[in-house]
Amino acid sequence: MSNEAHHYYSNAARQQIGPVSREDLQAALLAPDWHSKAMVWREGWEKWLPWPEAARVLGLQLPPASSTPPPAGFPPALPERSASSPVARADHTARSGAPALADRPAENFYASPNAPVMTPSAVQWDYASFWTRLAAYLIDRLILIVIMVAAIALLSGLVFGLGLAGKNGTNEDMGHLLLFSGIMLIMVVFPAVYFIYFEQSESGMTPGKRLFGIRVADLDGKRISVGAAFIRNLIAAISGAFYGVGHIVAAFTERHQALHDLGAQTIVIHKHQSGSAGSTQPSRRSGAGVGVIIGVIIAFFTIPILGIMAAIAIPAYQDYTVRAKLTQVFNDTAALRAEVQDFRTNHDDQCPSHDDASFQPAAQYQGQFFSSIEFGSREIYEDSRECLLMVTLDHTNQSKLDGTILTLSLAGAGQSWTCSSDTVFQRNMPSACRGY
Repeated sequence: MSNEAHHYYSNAARQQIGPVSREDLQAALLAPDWHSKAMVWREGWEKWLPWPEAARVLGLQLPPASSTPPPAGFPPALPERSASSPVARADHTARSGAPALADRPAENFYASPNAPVMTPSAVQWDYASFWTRLAAYLIDRLILIVIMVAAIALLSGLVFGLGLAGKNGTNEDMGHLLLFSGIMLIMVVFPAVYFIYFEQSESGMTPGKRLFGIRVADLDGKRISVGAAFIRNLIAAISGAFYGVGHIVAAFTERHQALHDLGAQTIVIHKHQSGSAGSTQPSRRSGAGVGVIIGVIIAFFTIPILGIMAAIAIPAYQDYTVRAKLTQVFNDTAALRAEVQDFRTNHDDQCPSHDDASFQPAAQYQGQFFSSIEFGSREIYEDSRECLLMVTLDHTNQSKLDGTILTLSLAGAGQSWTCSSDTVFQRNMPSACRGY
């Protein structure tokens, strides 16, 4: 802390004492004759503050108990100072015959540049509006969603990675129970810890509130306790279960208090303006800030909708591209499939092989999305076989297709061809050979 003398305070006679250092102000505040209605000002502040508020802003230790106000005109005693300190020089001037403050012409000793006198009753808080609070809350919720999704993904990876949700009877049930319990715990505990931690902190601001320059405080504008933060968020959670009715109350109360504010005796106010630590002037946002609030609200409802649409559209598009490539493969093999059907009709329902004169080796059959075709057959039931064309897919620009075998099956002469694969879903097969 700086030891420069740039603090002032008043005595019972409303006389200005100072400048004094922060240490001297702390000593005077703890002295038994400290005046209960003293005011404090510091260079750079816009207004004089009641001493409890000034002590909070400056981080000074409060006296253990209020003392009886001293007689008018009797200033608090300060500890002994060196001859070089500003207060010592002032004392020396008084002893050397300089007129006392009470003997000087009447003037407002509290008047300092941009620092009008201010009584405790004049302190007015700039309460955050309903829309500002809503925008800050939505930002916090977006942050929480990201954190919780990451935590759930990590938990799922651990559960499945350790084999706790495998197909092993009771282990599978235990794994799913563990995963469900963990997800529920994350969804309940993470928001509670998040809001309680930030709201009871020195700043009283969550990341969302910090973005809009607002903070949670008690009715005196001071930091709230952990207990108050807990009660506040418990009521907020209950209110949220009833469609957020308790939150909407903030739009109609005089101090823009929601139901959980009323229950916990808290308020949400704009923080002090930068550059004037003791200022109680409003810290309102400009028109651009209003635009940010509206943008956040719109984004909060738009992003999930876009996410849902993307979750539907992206897989659908991927299915379409796979189906389109497989359809191209099926069409490119039309001539060969016709030859196989003719061979089977003319050879007592037998399946052809690469050794037959009318057919070529596997590598000779190539197309836009396949590199070879193997001939084969398999038994369906006794005295009945189906002919197979095993097409090796290639050059599809899709890793899950390249190298995959697409099997085209013909159960009998005059019947239709069907498609199958061990790695491609049946829904992605061409409609002409899907088999259903």
